[in-house]
Parts: sequence; C-alpha cells; structure tokens
Amino acid sequence: MRLTGFILLAALPNLSIAAYNLVDHYVPYTFFDNFNFFTDPDPSGSYVNYLSRAEAQAAGLIWKSTGGVRIGVDSTSIAEGRGRKSVRIESKKTYLHGLIIADISHMPAAVCGVWPAFWTNGATWPDDGEFDIVEGVNTRNLNLMVGHTTSGCRITDTGAFSGQLISSNCDINAPGQPMNQGCSIQGRSTRTYGNGFNNFGGGIYAVQWTSTAISVWFFSRGYIPSNVQSAQPDPAQWGRPLSQFTGACDIDRFFHPQRLIFNTAFCGPWANYLWPLDGCSQKAATCEEYVKNHPADFANAYWIIKSLKVYQ
Repeated sequence: MRLTGFILLAALPNLSIAAYNLVDHYVPYTFFDNFNFFTDPDPSGSYVNYLSRAEAQAAGLIWKSTGGVRIGVDSTSIAEGRGRKSVRIESKKTYLHGLIIADISHMPAAVCGVWPAFWTNGATWPDDGEFDIVEGVNTRNLNLMVGHTTSGCRITDTGAFSGQLISSNCDINAPGQPMNQGCSIQGRSTRTYGNGFNNFGGGIYAVQWTSTAISVWFFSRGYIPSNVQSAQPDPAQWGRPLSQFTGACDIDRFFHPQRLIFNTAFCGPWANYLWPLDGCSQKAATCEEYVKNHPADFANAYWIIKSLKVYQ
C-alpha cells in the first residue's frame, strides 16, 4: 500500500460477464485459510506491527462468524517497537483479470493516524503494478482509488466515471507529482469511505479488470442492484462506475498477477504530510506520538467483511 487512489468505471467495451466463472468465494468460516499474514516491517514506512495469525487470534484482533470476518487493531495498549499492533492479510492466490466483488459492512473509521486499504499488488513493486480499491488516511472522508506503475502509464478522464480525477500519471516517479502518488480518482460521496461508509452499513465494491481498463463500482447498503449479488453478476447492468483506469496505458504491460490485500496501517509518509492539514496536530505534535499513546481512539479501526468473490 502506497500513496494511492482508484477509479470507478462504466461498463467495459466488448466484454460480457458470460465469459466469467466464479473461481473463489471467500466466506467467513474459511476466510483466513485463504490468506497469508504479512509480518515484516511495513514497506511503506508506517508505524505498525503486523501480527501473525496466531498472534492476532491471541490478541483478539481477528474473529469470524456467520455475519463476516472482523480484522481489527490493538486498542487497549500503548504501542511499542515497530508501532501499533495490526493485521495485514494477502491472498495466497494471485489473479490476472476478472471481476472482484467485496461486500464490506464496516471499515476503519476516519481517525487521525489511521491508514486502511483494500488493494491488490504484484510480486515486484512497482514493476508488476498495484491498485488501491479502498484507501484513505486520517480524517479524510472520501475514498481514493489509485494505480501505481513504472513509467509509461497514464489514465484519461473520459467522462465515463463519476469520481473526480486527481492525478493522471500512474508512474510512481512521475515529474510534477509527489513521490508514489500514482494515478488517482476520488469518490464524491462520503458514503464511499470511513465514517460515512459505516453510518450506512457499508456496501459493495466491485472491480472489473480487463486488458483495456480497470473499473470500480461502489454500491451503498440499501442501493445494491440485485444483479451484483446474483449467481451471474453483469457489470453491463450496473450503470456508470465510480472510476476507470484507461487511456494511454497498456494495462497488461503494467499490471501483472495480483494478490488481494486488506490491512490497517498507521502514520507513514501520507498521514504525516497531512497531519496538520487534517486538524490532527491539535491532538499531538506528531502522528506517531498520538498513535502510540491513545489506544482507545482506535477501537473503531476495524474491517468487517461479509464476503469476497472473484470471477474469471
């Protein structure tokens, strides 16, 4: 997870869902069996200590039930060492193209210092690409969708998506853009992220990835088309997407097989940069100082995932 953003698209050209089959359905009781628990120091320089599965279970940071799986953070102890205890899971399988449908009823609240994401990443960064489906930081209340690549990939505002184009160059070293910014599109509704998302019971994020585009839709709870959750979901019936990655970019050159990732990090370069701009400097001089010493403020920094489906 880097400083990233994402885009929602309208239906992709010349593609029918009839070409897809359900290949993986991650359900609560077997969910964690399909993921590896990342325990190395955070590659993005965040103030976080990722736990193993056994450690996370012992600490009460993960559980599963018929209603979904919960992935939380430590909200009872002063942080030590690498940072606040948290969880990062990465799918054991990788995927190339397809349709990803994630039903999420709660995501980490928009709190100073929190940096949560639902994203995908290739084997080698940034050579194999990364895109962030859900991402935000601190008290931000709009979802940012982002693509990260090497040089040569740009996206275009075609008018086919409802989000706001923030940056068009996906190159992590793009001139005129902050390091690692990538190409990004921001949602316009507060229901897409954080507190606004949680206040309405969450919703569904769906991603369609082909050789010509990567598209993202968001459906708030209560406004989810029946087709999305049917046995044969068909993006052609979903209307205008939230974002779309397309334009002067050879998708298959820049995005190789990806793992699905959920994590909650703290601080890091993005949150640190925005610390005073987001009003967080009123809580503490630095992000790390605040995250270290105020565990109770992160009680709502958790995910509840009802299901995760991948069609190819």
